[in-house]
Amino acid sequence: MVRQERIILALPELNIPTNKLVAIIGHNGSGKSTLMNVLARQSLLDSGDILLDGVSLSQLSNKALARRISFLPQGIPSAAGLTVSELVALGRYPWRGAFGRLDETDHQIIARAIEQVDLQGYEHKITDDLSGGERQRAWIAMLLAQQSPILLLDEPTSALDIAHQYELMNLLHSLNRQHEQGVIVILHDINLAARYADHIIALQQGRCFYQGAPEELMNKEKLVDLYGIPMTVTPHPNHESKVALVC
Repeated sequence: MVRQERIILALPELNIPTNKLVAIIGHNGSGKSTLMNVLARQSLLDSGDILLDGVSLSQLSNKALARRISFLPQGIPSAAGLTVSELVALGRYPWRGAFGRLDETDHQIIARAIEQVDLQGYEHKITDDLSGGERQRAWIAMLLAQQSPILLLDEPTSALDIAHQYELMNLLHSLNRQHEQGVIVILHDINLAARYADHIIALQQGRCFYQGAPEELMNKEKLVDLYGIPMTVTPHPNHESKVALVC
């Protein structure tokens, strides 16, 4: 049996904007997924507390939490034969319960969520038969139907090719800008984070190495300290963000 080392987080003064697109980055094992699971209340704190709008997450019921935060864990789960519409309808659970009937308002919210992720025409397709990028969008539509102001996504680009990675990040950026959807996303690619995020949290061995604007993190010295390898930074030829390169 392989023993998995427990990640210990020490983040006494971490402040996460809930109305921006926030990227969490860092080495494997730096605590990114541990932090995400704590934010989603999938894992409990040994000490300390997490406040959302001044209220402790521990004081919220499961239904109340689901109305504030929606969470997509690492790896796309199977949709068990559900169509896109049926999957997205699951997002109404916090408002209707397991056996509540959907009314016209619910159906409008479901249709709008599908439209927001550009899956019109896919409503009756089996979710598991879609491409990786389409499945990812279907699950995000389910989160949008939940109508939580904050989306938490753990490495949503990890199983996607580069074209679908940028497609997904464009979608998340659009949701934040056009629909004021708060997004907190774990990313492995520093350049994706620098291009799309308003705020970056960089973890290193369970501690906060950096939190703030991407522009301040994207310099050679900080990136070398963060990743421990020779790196350089150059302006993007067609975008205002900078690009990090391994030397």
